[in-house]
Amino acid sequence: MIKNSIVLSLLFLYSNLTFAQKSNAIIGIWLNEEKDAQIEVYEKDKLFFGKIVWLKNAKDENGNWVLDSKNPDLSLRNRKKNGLNNFTQLKMGW
Repeated sequence: MIKNSIVLSLLFLYSNLTFAQKSNAIIGIWLNEEKDAQIEVYEKDKLFFGKIVWLKNAKDENGNWVLDSKNPDLSLRNRKKNGLNNFTQLKMGW
């Protein structure tokens, strides 16, 4: 009986450790599908955030920073795309 409870405790501990690793598996720097930007995913206060850390074409042909020119909020269209947050406060569903 004691051996069974130890085994069950170890399985429970292992499953919790595995679960914790899965939620952090998204942390890192990821290349987007088009391979023209890298997004850094990081965790803060048990929430996940992502920001652009590299752009293949960070500047236009005149040497000016590429801006967030298509943002629906007109007041935000003058922000540089490089360093821009893509998502904030993402909570894992598992």
